[in-house]
Amino acid sequence: MKRVIVGSISVLMMSIAIAPAAVASAPKATPADLINLAKNGYFQDQGIPNNHGLADAVTAGRVDAVDIVKAAIEENRTAPEVINDKAYMNVLESQVNNLKKNDYTNNDVNWTSC
Repeated sequence: MKRVIVGSISVLMMSIAIAPAAVASAPKATPADLINLAKNGYFQDQGIPNNHGLADAVTAGRVDAVDIVKAAIEENRTAPEVINDKAYMNVLESQVNNLKKNDYTNNDVNWTSC
């Protein structure tokens, strides 16, 4: 009977020790997820502007892929190891650069003729 109790306590203690590690780990969000989170204002507390402000900041060189990943890590929105994943960062950098090309703030459009 003592062995069962000691064994049960050991298993319980190991479960308690492992559980916080599982809760603390962040999911590995895709680069597209990070762009959408940034656009939607989830990283504003880290100085990443949302919406068209994000495209403006990227164009001006104030925000880049590393900034977005660091903000996502700080907000526990992605796993810390993605910052060292060259393939992941290349995809994110490409998507960040697309923000420059896809900024729809063209003031030359005459909306009354549409």
